[in-house]
Amino acid sequence: MLGNAKAADRIALAVPLEGPFELLGKQAIAGAQAATKALGKSLTVVNDGCSPETGPALASAISEGKPDIAIGFLCLESLNSALPALKQSNVPALSIAARADALTLKKDKTGFLFSRIAPRDGMEAEALTNYLLPLWREKNFAIVDDGTIHARDLVESFRQSAAEAGLKPVFSDTFRPGLEKQNALASRLRKAGATHVLFGGSIDDAVILSRDAQSYGGLTLALGESALPSEPETAHGPILALALPDFTLMPESAAAKLAIEAEGVLPDVYSLLAYAAVEIAAASGKPGPFSTAAGTIAFTPAGDLADNPFRLNELKNGAYVPIVANAEGQ
Repeated sequence: MLGNAKAADRIALAVPLEGPFELLGKQAIAGAQAATKALGKSLTVVNDGCSPETGPALASAISEGKPDIAIGFLCLESLNSALPALKQSNVPALSIAARADALTLKKDKTGFLFSRIAPRDGMEAEALTNYLLPLWREKNFAIVDDGTIHARDLVESFRQSAAEAGLKPVFSDTFRPGLEKQNALASRLRKAGATHVLFGGSIDDAVILSRDAQSYGGLTLALGESALPSEPETAHGPILALALPDFTLMPESAAAKLAIEAEGVLPDVYSLLAYAAVEIAAASGKPGPFSTAAGTIAFTPAGDLADNPFRLNELKNGAYVPIVANAEGQ
C-alpha cells in the first residue's frame, strides 16, 4: 500500500516508446515531466516493451536507476512479468491503466508492491449493480448479451446480485450483434413485459435496439462502460451507460493542464493520470487520501481505488450526460 511507503524523490516512468501505444506513452511522459518539474522530483523514463517476454528486462531497467517508486505501466502483459522482480528490488509499482482483478485480488499471496489509480475490472459490474438495483426494484427488467466474454461476465454478475436481492429478470437471451435491425429482439422483450434492459453489448447495437423498440412502446437500456455511438444522429429512447470522470473538466486539473501544455502536449486522460501518479508518489509517505490533478484518490489495503469511479450517465444528443442516481422512472 502506497500510504506506507516513503515519499518518493526518484521516480521511474514505465511506458511504451514505440509501437501501437507510443502515443499514449508520450502523453504519460508529458504529464509525469510536468509534475516532477512542479514538485522538484527526478524522473527516469524506461521503455515498456508491452509483452510478457519484456517484463523482466523492464523490471531490471527500472531497478538499475534505484527509484523510490515506478509509475505508468500501461501494458498488463509486461507488468505481470515485471512485478516479481520489482518486489525483489523493493520498488513499489503504481499503474495508471492496468485493470485486471487478479493483480490485487491475489496480493495477499504474491506480496507484490502494487497499487493502481485505474479501476479494477470488477468495479464496472459493481457500479451497474449499485446504481440499477435500487432503480429497477419495481421494474420489469430483462437481461440480454451479445455472447462475448466481457458481456457475459457483466450480465452474470448483475444477475447474481439481483437474485441475492430477490429479483429475477422477466426475459433473458443472447442476441446477434452487428445487425442493421433488432425488431425481433425488441418484439420479444415487449411480449415478455420488459420495460428496462440490462444490455451486454456495444453502444451501436444498443442504439439499434432502442430505435427499433420505439415502435413497441420503447425500452430503457443500461450498459457498462461505453464509447459514443458511431452514428450519434440515430433516434433512440433512454440509454444509460457507465463512464469514468473526464479529468480534463475537473477544477483540480487546471494547474496540471497548464503545466502539461507547457510540455507541448494537449492534456488528456493519460497525461493527467501520470501527473496524478507523481503527486501521489511525492506524498506517499502519508496515509492518504491524496489530492491530485485527477481529484481526491484513496487506496484500499490491497492497492485498489477505495471509491468506485464509475458514474451513471444518459446518452443525449450524441453525448453522455450525468444523471441523478435515484432519478424517478429510470
